[in-house]
Amino acid sequence: MHLSFTDIPEWIKWLFGGAGVAIFSIAGRLIWVLIYKKDPTNNSTDTQRQSGRGNVQAGDNTSVHYHGISLQEYEEGLRRREAEVRKELKEAQQLSETKRHQLEAELQATKTKLSNLQVSYEEKIKRLQEAEAALENYKGEIPEDLHARAMKSLHKGDTRAAEESFDRIAEKEKNNAAEAYYQSGQLAESRLDYDKAMRQFTTAVTLANNEPRYLNAAGVMAINLANYARAEEWLTRLVEIRKSQGENTDYATALNNLASLYQSQGKYDEAEPIQKRTLAILEKALGDEHPKVATCLNNLAALYQSQGKFDEAEPIQKRALAIAEKALGDEHPDVATGLNNLAGLYDSQGKYGEAEPIYKQALAIREKALGDQHPNVATSLNNLAELYRSQGKFGKAEPLLKRALTIREKALGDQHPDVAQSLNNLAGLYESQGKYGEAEPIFKRALTIREKALGDQHPDVATSLNNLAYLYKTQGKYDEAEPLYQRALKILRKCFPGGHPNIDRVEKNYQIMLQEMKNAKK
Repeated sequence: MHLSFTDIPEWIKWLFGGAGVAIFSIAGRLIWVLIYKKDPTNNSTDTQRQSGRGNVQAGDNTSVHYHGISLQEYEEGLRRREAEVRKELKEAQQLSETKRHQLEAELQATKTKLSNLQVSYEEKIKRLQEAEAALENYKGEIPEDLHARAMKSLHKGDTRAAEESFDRIAEKEKNNAAEAYYQSGQLAESRLDYDKAMRQFTTAVTLANNEPRYLNAAGVMAINLANYARAEEWLTRLVEIRKSQGENTDYATALNNLASLYQSQGKYDEAEPIQKRTLAILEKALGDEHPKVATCLNNLAALYQSQGKFDEAEPIQKRALAIAEKALGDEHPDVATGLNNLAGLYDSQGKYGEAEPIYKQALAIREKALGDQHPNVATSLNNLAELYRSQGKFGKAEPLLKRALTIREKALGDQHPDVAQSLNNLAGLYESQGKYGEAEPIFKRALTIREKALGDQHPDVATSLNNLAYLYKTQGKYDEAEPLYQRALKILRKCFPGGHPNIDRVEKNYQIMLQEMKNAKK
């Protein structure tokens, strides 16, 4: 049993405030024009995020203004940061586990922002505007020249002087310290310094544990850094506060965040009632046809699909798609995402005849709207290829997977985690045909990329280990397979101490192999 194959679903989520969080989940699926993808495997998902953390609505309608930093300059800055993080991960020989995880999270966030460039750019502009407004309120509390320099640099898109200003305020002004720590953390997060951002948000919450903005920022950053216990503590507190303020969209947002935290950990029984409550509040507050209602429906459908409750997921997914089509038009990329989700639902049930034309429709929309070299096009190609693989149509699947791989290598570089996912898919196709000699080096390359890009304790590394172990097991190479299964289980149990469906799946694979080994000795 491999772990996942297709890139389904690509749920649409409005989670969290701020610039995006990479909530990974091998079996869960999260959302925002968020793109989740499965890797080769038979029935456990290796979700790979193309937009990392979803966006939770901030609650304002601030328009985005040009702030002295162009979209091109913003993209160039992200790519520089991505290269810096990759270099640091590569060159540092003795990184602590905490530091490595921080860098991995920063790398994932950079990828998320690049994958949804326009959205993350607009978020960056809003962040700069918020910092300007906060600094103006503190005028007179820091040296005039520092204040002027900070305001000038913010207008150019540079946050360092503003961070320095907020840090000074935090140190000297007791009454304003919490807000200053929060603003400093926001700016640190915007330049992908997660270590500082987490420290600042934690201090802000400690000083003012009833402020929703601080709790949300701290909770989201804790998810980024895989500190799920702290994330649950802060997000649960946020839910309590929002509930006391009335059943409005802010309360729904807080519920949605908490539900998604549980879903990312495979805690579906805890996530479901919260997600249903979120939907009820949004329908009452915004009406049945609002895009946020569609997003919430997508989340709920994802939750049901993760549990194999396909009959419950289908009407919900169809309703979400209908709302998106009405609000955005038939050829919008987000509609392609909804189509992909619906096709993935059919695909999961073996309803290939229903899934194929919908996958093709999603692919056509993306090629037209985004261009034929966009990474989201690669996602659609991968999904359609997996559909063909599932039916034994290997000749149709292979060129699609190779095209998807080429697009990702060109767009993202040959050491990118998305490239590893495409390699994993291609290797899985060869394995399905019994082409073990062709599959093995590709699986190994995928594993190497993931270890290098994500660190050797990441759940995606466990997926690659499982897949390579399964390849060896299929050939009766038990001595080579066993340590890989053991290592995969060790990683997953460490990442998900509360349990996770993929732990059960890999454990089942391992136990089957042990039984085969026992039988072979008789």
